[in-house]
Amino acid sequence: MKRVSWKYRALALGVAFVLLLTTLSGCASVKDALSKLSGGGSGSSAGGSNTEVQKYNAYIDLSNDLSELYKSLDDYEEKFGWDAEPQYGSSFSGFSMYSVTSLRNHLQTAAGLAGKNPANVADAAMKAMAEPLGDYVDQMVAAKEYYDAKSFVDDNFVKGKAVHAYLVEHYDEVDELVTVFWEKIDEMTAETDKKELERYQKDGQTVHYNCLNVLIAAQNVSAYVSDASVADFLDNLTEADYKVVYDQYVAAYDQYMTDVGDDSNAGKEENIMTLSTFTSDVKDFKASAAELLLYLREKKSFGSTYENNPTLAKMTDGTPENIRKLCSDMVSNYNTWVIN
Repeated sequence: MKRVSWKYRALALGVAFVLLLTTLSGCASVKDALSKLSGGGSGSSAGGSNTEVQKYNAYIDLSNDLSELYKSLDDYEEKFGWDAEPQYGSSFSGFSMYSVTSLRNHLQTAAGLAGKNPANVADAAMKAMAEPLGDYVDQMVAAKEYYDAKSFVDDNFVKGKAVHAYLVEHYDEVDELVTVFWEKIDEMTAETDKKELERYQKDGQTVHYNCLNVLIAAQNVSAYVSDASVADFLDNLTEADYKVVYDQYVAAYDQYMTDVGDDSNAGKEENIMTLSTFTSDVKDFKASAAELLLYLREKKSFGSTYENNPTLAKMTDGTPENIRKLCSDMVSNYNTWVIN
């Protein structure tokens, strides 16, 4: 029995939001920027706005870590199945489980800020999710510690079975809460993205504008294929609907290649150290997105080899898994090389 919902999601933008505040407000320092955002002059307290920025970044960090949670669950399910009891097999000798310690830390930080002013559109979802997700993550941490220590040798899999039962039983509840939280994160980041694009255009920052514009277009493609997999994409996607978001990406891609093109533009605007890695991501995404369009147009499947090998599917052009991976890579490199 597979998990009801498979979540693959591109990393969210905005991790370096606090670094953008100085250019956002035209101030010389983050402190001055925060002061202006709170409506005060040079002598006013920036506490409210500082909390606003901290909360925004905390929610982004948590959102990105939640994507890693689902990747960890994918690996877990591939190893043990998703029935009521784990499938160990007679030759079982251990399992290296993905660490969710970072997720637990970011969850604690975000939960601690959810009740503070100013309010954020994701606050209610964060509060509702905090305790059930916290308990779930605690169980995943316990599972990792259990398999790392090979404690199944000592208790004949008793704790492993108990943790597995918890993960299966409570998955739907946690998944539903995470889905609502992600919807609110989309609202939060969409508003920020819009303001950033407008600012870049107004200030004549062509490189920054094109980087963000092509990235948003890639995220729209990734969002459209978010619930599809190599096994079922022909049932869940249509060529006509996909081509709408694909054409938007092509338009942004063409503009990016015309106005930015290569690394020679890297030093023309503040904070951009190099564009070579990000540009490679932009090109790779275009190729994979085009490949998927061909498969949809020809109503052609990838075949059982890819359906039975998640790692291969993720690395193959045209699969929904590959498109989501490339989009996450693009966002990660945007946050690293474009706005950091």
